[in-house]
Amino acid sequence: MLTIQCLKQQFIIIYLYNQSWKSVLCMNGNKLHMLVITLLIGCLIDFALAEKHECNQNTCYSVLSDTAARVIQSNRCTTEERQKRIQCFEVLPAEQYAIPLGHTVNMQCVVLNQHGKVQWRAKKILLGYDRSIPGYSRFRIIGDVGRGEHTLQITDVQRDDAGEYECQVTPVPVNNHPLLRRKTYLEVLIKPNEPQILYQNVQLPDRKLIISQPDPILRISLVCSAVGGRPAPNFKWLLNRHEIPNLEVKTKTPMSPNDVAKMNNLLKIWGKLHPIINNQENDEQSSLSILKAGLEDGDEIVCSVSNAATQINHDPMKRNLSITITVEVHTPPGPPKIVSPETNHVYLDGEQLRAVCVSSPPGKPLGGLFWRWLIRTSQVDDSNIQKISGIGGRAVLDSVITHLLKPIYEV
Repeated sequence: MLTIQCLKQQFIIIYLYNQSWKSVLCMNGNKLHMLVITLLIGCLIDFALAEKHECNQNTCYSVLSDTAARVIQSNRCTTEERQKRIQCFEVLPAEQYAIPLGHTVNMQCVVLNQHGKVQWRAKKILLGYDRSIPGYSRFRIIGDVGRGEHTLQITDVQRDDAGEYECQVTPVPVNNHPLLRRKTYLEVLIKPNEPQILYQNVQLPDRKLIISQPDPILRISLVCSAVGGRPAPNFKWLLNRHEIPNLEVKTKTPMSPNDVAKMNNLLKIWGKLHPIINNQENDEQSSLSILKAGLEDGDEIVCSVSNAATQINHDPMKRNLSITITVEVHTPPGPPKIVSPETNHVYLDGEQLRAVCVSSPPGKPLGGLFWRWLIRTSQVDDSNIQKISGIGGRAVLDSVITHLLKPIYEV
């Protein structure tokens, strides 16, 4: 059913093309007849393509059904269309516009020999024929109308602006001017948040990964997460600035001899870690599983992420976002050994005893050496103990005790 609102909108467009109400009202019979036909065709197209109407700030827009949004797309002007002066697209919108968040996009649409009306569709919303697009303050149509230029400009592009857009030109069947439609896609580029490396679903304190060796748990799994990016980021793992390969690649077809040779070479280099990387398509995280025994104290593991939004940065050093964690390997100390005096020794009354105990390797963190006296319990805290000192290093851990011996009298 055709509504007054639709007829009113179509009539206003006719006025815009004729520049004055007087020229519209003073048409002769044939012209007035054509005007009515044009009004009806415009309304019929709008209602044939629209499933419902939505309103934004007191302005209503047609909302397309899914079927209406999948019609045949028009191409650029052919030689025949140019010769016969049939309306056609001189300049098409690009297949896709990839625009960073907050920037401005200009979606081109130029119509040659224009006779119909031009409007844009934003996803499922028909924006109407008013070039200022009321209700959408960041949207407007720019360009020279006389040259058929109808560029859709969106300023301060936001995340929700992403989607399908289409430039549409209504047909004029009387003069064989066809319906024109050409769609494009707007992708809003957004940098992901700073990546985080999680171990057992928890961020690592001080960005240190502490592992124990030896350990009955053979593998350790890390998760790198970087959320909020569009498109989803690409992940890359590095160990001491060398990219970590995935040694568990599942292929549907047998590997070629070259692939087998390449994999064998990687196994020679990375076999002690045997890394397994799991990257899901369009996911915001990546997991890395490695053998603990292959890690060494001081190793640096880096997760680097990037997407189209980060890659457009003018500074090459900022085109990847990364986080670094340091591996700290904890090992137990070796068994203690008294190295001085080397043999049993008989001491005289009042003579100084100096004993040295060593643990090698010292362990990390450094182990503790404690002396236990087996003379008498009461002498453990003997005031004659002059000095207990400990020295730790990568090779040995020693402890020295100096004690003045006194005769022990038993009654």
